[in-house]
Amino acid sequence: MLRKLQVIQLLLFVFLLSACTSSLQDKQQDVKELLESSVTAESEKPNKETDDIRFYLPFAMKMNESDANNILVTKGDQIFILFINKNEKEDSRVVYEAMLKEANSYTFTETFTNKNKFGYVFLKETNKDEYELTVGIGGYKMTTMTDIKRLIQDAETMMKVVSSIELKG
Repeated sequence: MLRKLQVIQLLLFVFLLSACTSSLQDKQQDVKELLESSVTAESEKPNKETDDIRFYLPFAMKMNESDANNILVTKGDQIFILFINKNEKEDSRVVYEAMLKEANSYTFTETFTNKNKFGYVFLKETNKDEYELTVGIGGYKMTTMTDIKRLIQDAETMMKVVSSIELKG
């Protein structure tokens, strides 16, 4: 009886593990589709600004600190880091290629090119059920820690922010 129970538990564990894996694969496909649509979609109208840039932040997000290249954004207790390389345009691959040097540590990478934009996504599992998500267009990228449940929502929000960036002057 004990042996039978162990076999059932093992089968249940394998089933749950495969369900989680396919769930992550499904989420990765959804992220890929979001990336493609965001690179071709109309950008959100900027509603925030610093000395150097204008950009869109959804209602629930707040801009906290900023310096020449980074803006710290929060949504509840979740932290997002927005990085802006003002020397690179939306079709630049410089930031992407710098991140690609760590490619062996990423669970998932994806790119998409439009006539004047180069978009990319990097996903890295940091702990069980926790992921570092980076979304970028050209010289602009945004990074956060997320879980599988929030992955698509966070990716979509981050793509809206990154694609809305306008340099001043």
